[in-house]
Parts: sequence; structure tokens; C-alpha cells
Amino acid sequence: MQSTCQFLSESEQERVHEESLKILQEVGALFHSDRALKILEKNGANVDKESKIAKIPMEMVDQTLKTAPGNVLKRFWSRPRKTHCRTMSSASWKTS
Repeated sequence: MQSTCQFLSESEQERVHEESLKILQEVGALFHSDRALKILEKNGANVDKESKIAKIPMEMVDQTLKTAPGNVLKRFWSRPRKTHCRTMSSASWKTS
């Protein structure tokens, strides 16, 4: 039996992106690398050195995406990804 997966619509993708930006700005992300934390702080992130959490402003993420070389983004988005689909005839998850 062949499984079909429906991916997010364009508006759903945009919402995921916006909510991700909100999380990065308000909650932050944990970085174990002191070097990464220094770079983030130098470029405008609010870094708590004790907890190693960096709160990254939305503008910083947007600027990074705009200025990242096209080949970096292309390489990221063209990586093989595993998709998880549930078939109607099976209760188990299949990974392809």
C-alpha cells in the first residue's frame, strides 16, 4: 500500500516560521558553544552566559537568512529528510 503525506500549505509554513521566530526571541535556544554565544551576543542576541541560552531577535534571524549565501540555504533545504506518514490500514508509523 502506498502512503500519501500532505505537507503544510504556504500559509501554514509562514505561521510555523513566525512562531519559530517568536520562540527564538522570547524563549531562546540553548547553545553549548561559548564561541557561538559570543558571536550571537556580538550580533545582537540577548545571551545569558550562566544558562547558555541566547534569545535571538526576529530581525537578526531575518537578516541572517537574507545575507546567507544561496548555496548554504540550498544545501540545507536539499538535504534528504525523513518523512513520517501514518497509513489508514496500519497503526504503525512508517519512515521513508
